[in-house]
Amino acid sequence: LESKMKKFAEAEEFELAVAFRERLKMLSKIQQRRITSLNRFMDADVIAVAHDGLYGAASVLVTRSGRMQGGQHYALDDASLSPADTLSAFITGYYAGDREIPDEVILSTPTEDVELLQNYLRLKAGKAVSVVVPQRGIKKNLAEMAQKNADDYLEKAVGKIKHKDDMTVTACRRLQRLLGLKRYPRRMECYDISNISGVDKVGSMVVFIDGEADRNEYRRFRIQTFEGADDFRSLQEVLTRRLSKIGTDEEEKFPRPDLMIIDGGKGQLSAVKEVFDRMGVSDIDLISLAEREEEIFTLESNAPVVLPHSDYVLRMLQRIRDEAHRFAITYHRNLRGKRMLSSILEEVDGIGKEKRKAIMSAFRSIEDVIAASVEDLMKVNGIGKKQAEKIREHFRGEK
Repeated sequence: LESKMKKFAEAEEFELAVAFRERLKMLSKIQQRRITSLNRFMDADVIAVAHDGLYGAASVLVTRSGRMQGGQHYALDDASLSPADTLSAFITGYYAGDREIPDEVILSTPTEDVELLQNYLRLKAGKAVSVVVPQRGIKKNLAEMAQKNADDYLEKAVGKIKHKDDMTVTACRRLQRLLGLKRYPRRMECYDISNISGVDKVGSMVVFIDGEADRNEYRRFRIQTFEGADDFRSLQEVLTRRLSKIGTDEEEKFPRPDLMIIDGGKGQLSAVKEVFDRMGVSDIDLISLAEREEEIFTLESNAPVVLPHSDYVLRMLQRIRDEAHRFAITYHRNLRGKRMLSSILEEVDGIGKEKRKAIMSAFRSIEDVIAASVEDLMKVNGIGKKQAEKIREHFRGEK
């Protein structure tokens, strides 16, 4: 509105300029009403992020001494992370310099990194800094305002300067030319392995169609054929199971990919090539992407293909690889959390195997059980009031 007011004033269209000035006055009054409900001692930054899987934006509202001092918007180069991880990464970067750190940072999106962020900000600021995700009241309103700002900025500003085709279909066509692929890589599948000391080993498969994620096609694998940590053998097991679907009745559910991408270097690529050779697969292109130097390895040459970091082809491959990594880690965390939850439930008297399964089916994590009320626990099949109270007491120390 301010921009339009100045434009009409410069063009000497004063009636229109006055109309926009009056609208600005109205907005100022509305803002003042909102500000009056803030605690006059409130020093806080309100932070939100938005992304569409390709591009991202962040919004920061600044309040000092209970007064709104304005806001800033930022375009994010990488939106491959989850909203929570994107938010955590933005916060650490935002406060990395000499920027003033308030007493409180209000977030629009829950994140598992609250304690880490608080420690990071405390060390930077030399004082205690609270990081909160409000559930109600004026702080919740501020968080929603910041989220709306981030969403609007992503749609109106970032969308105008980014070219989606450059990162998707055009990048796919160029990838085919650069690497001499047999066909246009319409369906790309990327694989990654996640484990900690060989425990809860999992593999992930993410699928991109014309350079865009198709989350309905994602698959997860639990490594079953050996003990201990061995990423090469894990990849071979996952790819053997995946390739066994090709040429069978299940190919309708698991369509043949044009390109398979492995998270790793030449060693990981060679391990998967052994599976291709053993199973007689020759019509699917295979490459790997090594994370440290972002080198692309192919079967045609021992020398890697190295692209500039600004190249849309490399950025697309990074986006696919990072998504496979995220999906594998998420699955690994879920399995580890379920195993820990089962172990704790074993300590509760009267909770046998079947009831443990029912509880683990109803609640996704230890945190969910801790947050559950007695009434919530009683909704689980086979759990009565006494058992619900025992579980709550065990997890929360309440009697």
